[in-house]
Amino acid sequence: MPVIAAQDDGHPNANEVRDALCHMAASEAFRGSPQLVAFLRYVVEATLRGEQDRIKGYTIAVEALGRSENFDPQDDPIVRVEATRLRRALNRYYENGGRQDPVQIDLPLGSYVPVFRRSVPAAAPACRAGAGVQDSSRARPAVQEFLLFLAAYVANDAAGAARHAALITSDDDPLGLVARVLVAAQHGEADAARAMLDRLVASGPAAKT
Repeated sequence: MPVIAAQDDGHPNANEVRDALCHMAASEAFRGSPQLVAFLRYVVEATLRGEQDRIKGYTIAVEALGRSENFDPQDDPIVRVEATRLRRALNRYYENGGRQDPVQIDLPLGSYVPVFRRSVPAAAPACRAGAGVQDSSRARPAVQEFLLFLAAYVANDAAGAARHAALITSDDDPLGLVARVLVAAQHGEADAARAMLDRLVASGPAAKT
């Protein structure tokens, strides 16, 4: 049973996710990278079919990247390498032409299962008087997700930690950045951890004085 259905709960449905994938695949960020598109299309379609349990390094290598059935992830790091390239391509895409896309596709660190979410429009100026109340109500779920992330991280549950880190949806939220730094370090992605740590330091109080 697909995990993404036509909704009233704010989550994108399967057709919206596929439209976002099509638009992304035709973009400049992915035009010269058919292997990245194949990787992303495979994990997106498997997730839409509700087959997240099949999204493993082996199945991605064999069914999406053309490796033989004798593929051994211990000898061939192709999936980890391509996952790192894919995350970078997604970041470039959403930093440029894709930032206005109504539906965004993310591949959390430490997981090959994508996350789908609607872009959140900026609040209208007329609503700014109540911004403090709205911000605090949004902050509570982020704090709760961060606490759940910490619990999974301490328990060495890498998949759970990555899942809760991804649900702290704003990349500019310090809690989200801390979670992503820890997940990246946990999975040996030193460059990604260092880049996010630099962002965290740059966005801190000392950087604004």
